[in-house]
Amino acid sequence: KNVPKKASFLKRDLDARAQSDAYKLMFRLPSSEKLDGSIDCTLMTPYNKKHVAGRLFLSQNYICFESRVKSQVSLVIPLRDVKLAEKSKTTLRANRST
Repeated sequence: KNVPKKASFLKRDLDARAQSDAYKLMFRLPSSEKLDGSIDCTLMTPYNKKHVAGRLFLSQNYICFESRVKSQVSLVIPLRDVKLAEKSKTTLRANRST
């Protein structure tokens, strides 16, 4: 009975490592960074005030964003540079058909 649980834990651990490695490569981060999580989101680009769909990634020292459209927007923000974070009242809802 314990073998499937151990295999499942091992698979989860290997998947998490693979995701962390891909994260570090994508954003050229130090090898010590470990991905804590990621979520689909939109980013408002200040230069043209448009929303860009993509994925937000969080690790201990960085917040990163990568647009769904390859090379449209890629952003790396060191958390040491963040002075203030505010929740926006604006919500953008995307219609998804599944």
